[in-house]
Amino acid sequence: MGTKDIMMVYSIGDISLNRITKRIINNAVWALRGMVSARVETEAEQKPQVCISTFALTLPCVERARDLLREKGFEVIELHASGSGGMALEELVRSGEVSGVLDITASEVVNEILGGIYSAGPNRLEAAGAMGVPQVISLGAYDFANFGPKETIPEKYRGRNFFFYTPSITLMRTSVEENILFGKVVADKLNKSCGPTALLVPRSGFSALDRKGSGRHKMSMDGKITGEWYDPEADLALINSLKQHLDLSRVLFQEVDCHINDPQFAEMAVELLGHLMQTIGTGKKV
Repeated sequence: MGTKDIMMVYSIGDISLNRITKRIINNAVWALRGMVSARVETEAEQKPQVCISTFALTLPCVERARDLLREKGFEVIELHASGSGGMALEELVRSGEVSGVLDITASEVVNEILGGIYSAGPNRLEAAGAMGVPQVISLGAYDFANFGPKETIPEKYRGRNFFFYTPSITLMRTSVEENILFGKVVADKLNKSCGPTALLVPRSGFSALDRKGSGRHKMSMDGKITGEWYDPEADLALINSLKQHLDLSRVLFQEVDCHINDPQFAEMAVELLGHLMQTIGTGKKV
């Protein structure tokens, strides 16, 4: 439920005692007894843990980064950027369980601002900075907001460009104006960081759709193709807005001339996070 590992047992009938509900309540009691009496297995070696935010359209990057981190001796927890995943990431960081954050897909910020279905609330991208946890952030899936079936899309967006990902998930292409706003919002959050923070930007696209020659197209609400999904003008508006608003004395800003799903991007992100984690407690500037 939400961000917690709560188990619920459905009562089937209304809460009154009969042979069906008695059996169900009894099952719940025995399940609880088993959980509280079970022996907790502790690992001999507690590896430092890194959170990675993931999405289907940034998965090649996430999988490559995950494998590299494991090779380097980290334990990796992947959190899906679907709202509850981003909230869980922020809570884990604040709990002190996390040694570093590789925020490949913090696109819940886009959904929070545009009213999409995958918002993680107004405090996304804030925990690592507040806790001083080393973090590398990227722009995975910032090229769209997530909505449900096309009939549920708010009226104010009906004239926009879409990609109908599944019958129940519609992606709306972000605009130049919106990306300028996203850049300011993200920069304002990162500028408050009190720990090592870097923003790593892929100049050739933010998702599997957002790549030149990908064959993916924008469509109108009635299904007519309106152009290629890849929109370098909109992407550049986000990058330039970040440059304008970031405090470069506090945040390392680095652009990479590749796509987010190119192997070298994941490799650079992992190397950069490792560097930031080594600086913690050394007094060195990033």
